Amino acid sequence: MEIDTTPAGGTSTDTLYVNYATGNRTFDVTHENKGTCLSTHFEEDIRGVPVSFPVSERQVSWNGNTYELKNIHYHAKGEHKQDNQPDYPAVEAHLLHQGPGGAHDLLVLVVLLDVNNSPSPTNSAHDDLLVTPPNECDPAINRNVNLRGLIPTQPASPAQAGSWRYVGSKTTPETHGGSDYWYPVQFVIFKQRQTITPTTLTMLRSRWSGPQFNAKPLTAATPTFSETP
Repeated sequence: MEIDTTPAGGTSTDTLYVNYATGNRTFDVTHENKGTCLSTHFEEDIRGVPVSFPVSERQVSWNGNTYELKNIHYHAKGEHKQDNQPDYPAVEAHLLHQGPGGAHDLLVLVVLLDVNNSPSPTNSAHDDLLVTPPNECDPAINRNVNLRGLIPTQPASPAQAGSWRYVGSKTTPETHGGSDYWYPVQFVIFKQRQTITPTTLTMLRSRWSGPQFNAKPLTAATPTFSETP
């Protein structure tokens, strides 16, 4: 989805506070299966599910309501880009949260990931979670990850501060043809990007074939974006 920043959609008054714990926390990393174990499908993803740490350490506040982090999953070509960018980012992380309304009250924090092509790239928290991702139907792998490091903290410049926001839907149903696909989802896309190493990108994309890997097809939807300064 291309974020058209020319016709301003307005300034968002929705408030977001991230209450993640600092330091490393444990995630079970799996290849989320959407069919048989014999072939991969673009609706599948690599995801980390938080384990062994309290819900209170993985919450955000959105408009005064508390949302719990349920999983972080990755699309191996990004699905959002700003209108002045030539291409979609290499990878996009979706941190999916569930609110007081249950399974149909969802908030997704979106982190766009570029490739760190420096001679000796330093691993990000996303690299730590994605290192040697499991194949389809492999057992879950425990990863200890800097939880707060999974989202941007201090913008490098004023232009990178803030976020874009809109109401969309899940990009894939929980099951093929599942009705949950159509429920509204709040999206918050951080302007500030993070990075992964070339090695991580290669390993992640190797789980899928085709030029789009597990990026989802574009739709005809044109939601109204708003932004925070």
